[in-house]
Amino acid sequence: MKQLLALLFLFITVNSNAQTTAIPDANFELRLISQGLDVVLDGQVLTANIDTVTYVDLGNNNISDLTGIEDFTALIHLDCEVNNITTLDMSQNLSLKIFEANSNQLTSIDISQNLQLEFFDCAFNFMTTLDLSHLPNLKTVHIDSNLLTCLNLKNGNNLNMFPIYAENNQFLICVEVDSVALSNLWVSSGSLDFEFDSQVNFSTNCNNTCSVGVKENRLSNLSIYPNPTNGSITINLEGTKSNIQIQLTNSIGQAILTKYYKSANHINIDIDAPKGLYFLKLESNGEVITKKIIKE
Repeated sequence: MKQLLALLFLFITVNSNAQTTAIPDANFELRLISQGLDVVLDGQVLTANIDTVTYVDLGNNNISDLTGIEDFTALIHLDCEVNNITTLDMSQNLSLKIFEANSNQLTSIDISQNLQLEFFDCAFNFMTTLDLSHLPNLKTVHIDSNLLTCLNLKNGNNLNMFPIYAENNQFLICVEVDSVALSNLWVSSGSLDFEFDSQVNFSTNCNNTCSVGVKENRLSNLSIYPNPTNGSITINLEGTKSNIQIQLTNSIGQAILTKYYKSANHINIDIDAPKGLYFLKLESNGEVITKKIIKE
Protein backbone atom coordinates (compact mmCIF):
# COMPACT_ATOMS: atom_id res chain seq x y z
CA MET A 1 0.00 0.00 0.00
CA LYS A 2 2.81 2.43 0.92
CA GLN A 3 4.59 1.57 -2.33
CA LEU A 4 1.42 2.28 -4.33
CA LEU A 5 0.94 5.64 -2.61
CA ALA A 6 4.56 6.52 -3.26
CA LEU A 7 4.22 5.75 -6.96
CA LEU A 8 0.99 7.76 -7.14
CA PHE A 9 2.69 10.71 -5.43
CA LEU A 10 5.61 10.48 -7.87
CA PHE A 11 3.23 10.42 -10.85
CA ILE A 12 1.34 13.48 -9.62
CA THR A 13 4.58 15.35 -8.89
CA VAL A 14 6.11 14.63 -12.30
CA ASN A 15 2.96 15.65 -14.16
CA SER A 16 2.43 18.79 -12.10
CA ASN A 17 5.96 19.91 -12.88
CA ALA A 18 5.80 19.04 -16.59
CA GLN A 19 6.04 22.08 -18.82
CA THR A 20 3.03 22.71 -21.03
CA THR A 21 2.35 24.88 -24.08
CA ALA A 22 -0.95 26.71 -24.46
CA ILE A 23 -2.96 25.76 -27.57
CA PRO A 24 -6.04 28.02 -27.44
CA ASP A 25 -7.38 27.01 -30.87
CA ALA A 26 -9.36 23.78 -30.41
CA ASN A 27 -8.97 22.75 -34.06
CA PHE A 28 -5.20 23.13 -33.78
CA GLU A 29 -5.16 20.91 -30.69
CA LEU A 30 -7.49 18.34 -32.27
CA ARG A 31 -5.04 18.04 -35.15
CA LEU A 32 -2.19 17.49 -32.69
CA ILE A 33 -4.24 14.79 -30.97
CA SER A 34 -4.87 13.07 -34.31
CA GLN A 35 -1.10 13.01 -34.90
CA GLY A 36 -0.40 11.48 -31.49
CA LEU A 37 1.19 14.62 -30.06
CA ASP A 38 -1.56 15.23 -27.49
CA VAL A 39 -4.22 13.18 -25.72
CA VAL A 40 -6.89 15.35 -24.11
CA LEU A 41 -8.57 18.46 -25.56
CA ASP A 42 -7.79 20.85 -22.71
CA GLY A 43 -6.16 23.89 -24.33
CA GLN A 44 -2.60 22.74 -23.76
CA VAL A 45 -0.02 20.16 -24.81
CA LEU A 46 3.09 18.83 -23.09
CA THR A 47 6.00 20.86 -24.47
CA ALA A 48 8.15 17.73 -24.46
CA ASN A 49 5.76 16.20 -27.00
CA ILE A 50 6.32 18.95 -29.57
CA ASP A 51 9.77 20.49 -29.08
CA THR A 52 11.49 17.78 -31.14
CA VAL A 53 8.93 17.64 -33.97
CA THR A 54 10.46 18.56 -37.34
CA TYR A 55 7.34 18.38 -39.54
CA VAL A 56 3.73 19.18 -38.74
CA ASP A 57 0.78 18.99 -41.15
CA LEU A 58 -2.04 21.32 -40.10
CA GLY A 59 -3.53 21.88 -43.56
CA ASN A 60 -7.28 22.30 -44.12
CA ASN A 61 -8.39 22.03 -40.50
CA ASN A 62 -10.32 25.29 -39.98
CA ILE A 63 -7.59 26.66 -37.69
CA SER A 64 -7.68 30.37 -36.86
CA ASP A 65 -4.90 30.71 -34.28
CA LEU A 66 -1.49 29.00 -34.26
CA THR A 67 -0.49 30.18 -30.79
CA GLY A 68 1.75 27.44 -29.45
CA ILE A 69 3.69 26.94 -32.69
CA GLU A 70 6.57 28.86 -31.08
CA ASP A 71 7.41 25.85 -28.90
CA PHE A 72 7.94 23.62 -31.93
CA THR A 73 11.56 24.70 -31.68
CA ALA A 74 12.96 21.92 -33.91
CA LEU A 75 10.42 22.54 -36.67
CA ILE A 76 11.84 22.36 -40.20
CA HIS A 77 8.64 22.05 -42.27
CA LEU A 78 5.30 23.70 -41.44
CA ASP A 79 2.21 23.04 -43.57
CA CYS A 80 -0.76 25.15 -42.40
CA GLU A 81 -2.35 25.88 -45.77
CA VAL A 82 -6.12 26.29 -46.32
CA ASN A 83 -7.09 27.58 -42.88
CA ASN A 84 -8.36 30.88 -41.41
CA ILE A 85 -5.13 32.19 -39.90
CA THR A 86 -4.69 36.00 -39.93
CA THR A 87 -1.30 36.46 -38.24
CA LEU A 88 1.72 34.21 -37.71
CA ASP A 89 4.85 34.61 -35.58
CA MET A 90 7.53 32.13 -36.65
CA SER A 91 10.41 33.99 -35.01
CA GLN A 92 11.09 31.20 -32.47
CA ASN A 93 11.24 28.44 -35.11
CA LEU A 94 14.87 29.03 -36.03
CA SER A 95 15.32 25.74 -37.95
CA LEU A 96 12.39 26.36 -40.29
CA LYS A 97 13.22 25.70 -43.96
CA ILE A 98 9.82 25.05 -45.57
CA PHE A 99 6.82 27.31 -44.88
CA GLU A 100 3.48 26.53 -46.52
CA ALA A 101 0.61 28.85 -45.56
CA ASN A 102 -1.29 29.51 -48.79
CA SER A 103 -5.04 30.08 -48.81
CA ASN A 104 -5.43 31.59 -45.35
CA GLN A 105 -6.37 35.14 -44.31
CA LEU A 106 -2.86 36.29 -43.45
CA THR A 107 -2.19 40.01 -43.09
CA SER A 108 1.14 39.73 -41.23
CA ILE A 109 3.92 37.17 -40.81
CA ASP A 110 7.00 37.45 -38.60
CA ILE A 111 9.82 35.55 -40.29
CA SER A 112 12.49 37.97 -39.12
CA GLN A 113 14.61 35.23 -37.47
CA ASN A 114 14.09 32.40 -39.97
CA LEU A 115 17.44 32.67 -41.71
CA GLN A 116 17.38 29.01 -42.82
CA LEU A 117 14.16 29.45 -44.81
CA GLU A 118 14.37 28.03 -48.34
CA PHE A 119 10.73 27.60 -49.42
CA PHE A 120 8.13 30.31 -48.73
CA ASP A 121 4.48 29.99 -49.79
CA CYS A 122 1.84 32.48 -48.66
CA ALA A 123 -0.14 32.71 -51.90
CA PHE A 124 -3.86 33.57 -51.78
CA ASN A 125 -3.71 35.69 -48.64
CA PHE A 126 -4.13 39.37 -47.70
CA MET A 127 -0.49 40.44 -47.35
CA THR A 128 0.24 44.06 -48.32
CA THR A 129 3.99 44.17 -47.55
CA LEU A 130 6.72 41.54 -47.56
CA ASP A 131 10.42 42.00 -46.84
CA LEU A 132 12.37 38.84 -47.70
CA SER A 133 15.73 40.60 -48.04
CA HIS A 134 17.13 39.08 -44.82
CA LEU A 135 16.68 35.47 -45.99
CA PRO A 136 19.94 34.52 -47.76
CA ASN A 137 18.96 30.87 -48.35
CA LEU A 138 15.57 31.56 -49.90
CA LYS A 139 15.06 29.78 -53.22
CA THR A 140 11.34 29.24 -53.89
CA VAL A 141 8.72 31.98 -53.40
CA HIS A 142 4.95 31.73 -53.90
CA ILE A 143 3.30 35.08 -53.11
CA ASP A 144 0.75 35.32 -55.90
CA SER A 145 -2.81 36.55 -55.31
CA ASN A 146 -2.21 38.86 -52.37
CA LEU A 147 -2.67 42.64 -51.96
CA LEU A 148 1.02 43.50 -52.14
CA THR A 149 2.08 47.11 -52.53
CA CYS A 150 5.62 46.56 -51.24
CA LEU A 151 7.95 43.64 -51.95
CA ASN A 152 11.68 43.35 -51.21
CA LEU A 153 13.47 40.33 -52.70
CA LYS A 154 16.96 41.82 -52.47
CA ASN A 155 18.60 39.03 -50.46
CA GLY A 156 21.88 38.58 -52.36
CA ASN A 157 20.70 35.23 -53.71
CA ASN A 158 18.41 36.20 -56.60
CA LEU A 159 20.57 34.25 -59.03
CA ASN A 160 19.50 31.03 -57.30
CA MET A 161 15.89 32.01 -56.58
CA PHE A 162 13.37 30.19 -58.76
CA PRO A 163 10.56 29.74 -59.14
CA ILE A 164 9.14 33.09 -58.01
CA TYR A 165 5.38 33.38 -58.45
CA ALA A 166 4.13 36.90 -57.68
CA GLU A 167 1.36 37.43 -60.20
CA ASN A 168 -2.15 38.71 -59.34
CA ASN A 169 -0.83 41.52 -57.14
CA GLN A 170 -2.35 44.36 -59.10
CA PHE A 171 -1.25 47.12 -56.69
CA LEU A 172 2.42 46.11 -56.78
CA ILE A 173 4.46 48.59 -58.84
CA CYS A 174 8.09 48.25 -57.76
CA VAL A 175 9.99 45.17 -56.56
CA GLU A 176 13.40 45.51 -54.96
CA VAL A 177 15.91 42.98 -56.36
CA ASP A 178 19.66 42.23 -56.52
CA SER A 179 19.96 42.92 -60.25
CA VAL A 180 17.53 44.83 -62.45
CA ALA A 181 19.14 43.44 -65.61
CA LEU A 182 18.78 39.84 -64.44
CA SER A 183 15.17 40.29 -63.34
CA ASN A 184 14.20 41.96 -66.62
CA LEU A 185 15.94 39.17 -68.54
CA TRP A 186 13.95 36.50 -66.72
CA VAL A 187 10.65 38.31 -67.35
CA SER A 188 11.39 39.02 -71.02
CA SER A 189 12.32 35.36 -71.58
CA GLY A 190 8.75 34.37 -70.75
CA SER A 191 9.93 31.93 -68.09
CA LEU A 192 7.05 30.22 -66.30
CA ASP A 193 9.24 30.11 -63.19
CA PHE A 194 9.40 33.90 -62.84
CA GLU A 195 5.93 35.45 -62.95
CA PHE A 196 4.99 39.06 -62.18
CA ASP A 197 2.19 41.30 -63.39
CA SER A 198 2.88 43.56 -66.36
CA GLN A 199 2.83 46.81 -64.31
CA VAL A 200 5.73 45.70 -62.09
CA ASN A 201 9.14 47.37 -62.38
CA PHE A 202 12.37 46.15 -60.80
CA SER A 203 14.83 48.31 -58.90
CA THR A 204 17.72 47.99 -56.47
CA ASN A 205 16.03 50.71 -54.39
CA CYS A 206 12.26 51.18 -54.48
CA ASN A 207 12.35 53.76 -51.65
CA ASN A 208 9.62 51.89 -49.82
CA THR A 209 9.19 50.76 -46.21
CA CYS A 210 8.24 47.11 -46.32
CA SER A 211 9.18 46.25 -42.77
CA VAL A 212 9.40 49.29 -40.50
CA GLY A 213 8.17 52.83 -40.13
CA VAL A 214 4.70 52.27 -41.55
CA LYS A 215 2.27 54.88 -40.32
CA GLU A 216 -0.85 53.51 -38.67
CA ASN A 217 -3.75 53.48 -41.11
CA ARG A 218 -6.95 54.76 -39.53
CA LEU A 219 -8.95 52.88 -42.16
CA SER A 220 -7.65 49.54 -40.91
CA ASN A 221 -10.59 49.14 -38.52
CA LEU A 222 -13.26 49.23 -41.19
CA SER A 223 -15.46 46.18 -41.65
CA ILE A 224 -17.21 44.84 -44.74
CA TYR A 225 -20.20 42.54 -44.59
CA PRO A 226 -21.45 40.19 -45.78
CA ASN A 227 -18.28 38.81 -47.38
CA PRO A 228 -18.70 36.54 -49.30
CA THR A 229 -21.77 38.29 -50.68
CA ASN A 230 -24.54 37.65 -53.16
CA GLY A 231 -24.14 41.18 -54.52
CA SER A 232 -24.70 43.85 -51.85
CA ILE A 233 -22.14 44.86 -49.23
CA THR A 234 -21.98 47.38 -46.40
CA ILE A 235 -18.75 49.16 -45.49
CA ASN A 236 -18.65 50.24 -41.86
CA LEU A 237 -15.95 52.90 -41.49
CA GLU A 238 -15.93 52.88 -37.65
CA GLY A 239 -16.64 56.62 -37.48
CA THR A 240 -17.23 59.39 -39.98
CA LYS A 241 -14.58 59.77 -42.70
CA SER A 242 -14.29 62.51 -45.34
CA ASN A 243 -13.17 62.72 -48.98
CA ILE A 244 -13.74 59.04 -49.62
CA GLN A 245 -13.05 57.46 -52.98
CA ILE A 246 -13.93 53.84 -53.66
CA GLN A 247 -12.84 51.73 -56.60
CA LEU A 248 -13.85 48.14 -57.21
CA THR A 249 -11.75 46.11 -59.64
CA ASN A 250 -11.93 42.53 -60.83
CA SER A 251 -9.14 39.95 -60.60
CA ILE A 252 -7.49 41.19 -63.82
CA GLY A 253 -7.49 44.86 -62.77
CA GLN A 254 -10.52 46.13 -64.70
CA ALA A 255 -12.49 48.85 -62.89
CA ILE A 256 -16.05 47.75 -62.14
CA LEU A 257 -17.18 50.69 -60.02
CA THR A 258 -15.80 54.04 -58.86
CA LYS A 259 -17.56 56.33 -56.38
CA TYR A 260 -16.77 59.45 -54.34
CA TYR A 261 -18.30 60.49 -51.01
CA LYS A 262 -17.68 63.84 -49.32
CA SER A 263 -18.43 62.33 -45.92
CA ALA A 264 -19.76 58.99 -44.62
CA ASN A 265 -19.60 56.55 -41.74
CA HIS A 266 -21.03 53.61 -43.64
CA ILE A 267 -21.48 52.90 -47.34
CA ASN A 268 -23.74 50.46 -49.18
CA ILE A 269 -22.60 49.09 -52.53
CA ASP A 270 -24.26 46.81 -55.08
CA ILE A 271 -21.79 44.71 -57.06
CA ASP A 272 -23.40 44.44 -60.47
CA ALA A 273 -20.92 41.96 -61.89
CA PRO A 274 -20.48 38.20 -62.32
CA LYS A 275 -19.50 35.88 -59.49
CA GLY A 276 -15.82 35.94 -58.64
CA LEU A 277 -12.99 37.68 -56.76
CA TYR A 278 -12.90 41.50 -56.54
CA PHE A 279 -10.67 44.10 -54.88
CA LEU A 280 -12.18 47.09 -53.08
CA LYS A 281 -9.75 50.02 -52.79
CA LEU A 282 -10.78 52.82 -50.42
CA GLU A 283 -8.95 56.14 -50.07
CA SER A 284 -9.57 58.91 -47.55
CA ASN A 285 -7.33 61.94 -46.95
CA GLY A 286 -4.17 60.22 -48.11
CA GLU A 287 -4.82 56.87 -46.40
CA VAL A 288 -5.47 53.81 -48.52
CA ILE A 289 -6.70 50.30 -47.79
CA THR A 290 -7.60 47.41 -50.08
CA LYS A 291 -9.87 44.49 -49.25
CA LYS A 292 -10.75 41.29 -51.08
CA ILE A 293 -14.44 40.75 -51.86
CA ILE A 294 -15.92 37.45 -53.00
CA LYS A 295 -19.22 37.45 -54.90
CA GLU A 296 -20.98 34.10 -54.84
